Amino acid sequence: MEGPEFFVLNTAIDLMFLLDIIVAFRTTFYDLETGDEIFDSKRTGKVYLKGRFAIDLLSTIPFDNLALLITRQKTPLLQLFSLLKLVRVTRLSRIIARTNVKQDVKNGMKLSQLIFNIIMYIHCLACLWFVIANSDQEWKPPLDYVDPEADLYSENLVHKYWISVYHAVLLLTGNDIIPRGTFQIAFVAIFITMGAIINANIFGNMALIISDLNKKSAEFQGQIDTANTAMKNMKLPQEIQTKVISYLQYIQQTLDH
Repeated sequence: MEGPEFFVLNTAIDLMFLLDIIVAFRTTFYDLETGDEIFDSKRTGKVYLKGRFAIDLLSTIPFDNLALLITRQKTPLLQLFSLLKLVRVTRLSRIIARTNVKQDVKNGMKLSQLIFNIIMYIHCLACLWFVIANSDQEWKPPLDYVDPEADLYSENLVHKYWISVYHAVLLLTGNDIIPRGTFQIAFVAIFITMGAIINANIFGNMALIISDLNKKSAEFQGQIDTANTAMKNMKLPQEIQTKVISYLQYIQQTLDH
């Protein structure tokens, strides 16, 4: 990606990850032996330096931009260090698990993380597929077969990106994108298989999260059903039944307060 807008965006992302490194030196951690939360900043800094600091630092330093400023030439190999940012994103699960919030809020965060992971997977797959297709420029999007004059590789960057994203979604859902050549066929076969595994994982996790989100309301509805059955068996007046149900609903609504 070229242009001042991409340079500004990448610089802003690097600054955010640099801020994360600074915050990590002041963040508590859990002792693996005792399970206690450690608040000592000096000990926190030592553990961080011995742990993930090297990966965090390598993923934050813009080696490609520095090389461009010094040599006036792009170095694609140095751009690969930016991929280490994906390793840092995997820590979201641990952060959510240790966040001191209500379970409903935590489930919402888990659902947001799951959606974010899907978007990141599609983005990375789209970029990887376009790099492969652009290497020989023989692949043609299936939609372009109806238009002989269409040429993906001469289009603007935005069009190329969204075409790649569209076909990455097709790979994720197990659809064919008509690869050309042995390497592309092997690539598509592998990632269609991975897409099936990821889909199973996504839907399984979503089902668990949504079930957990509805757990409280399901339990409350069970209490209402039990109360209604008991009051009917006791043949209580309708007015009293209404007051009891209203009281239970009021208690449920104000329970957190």
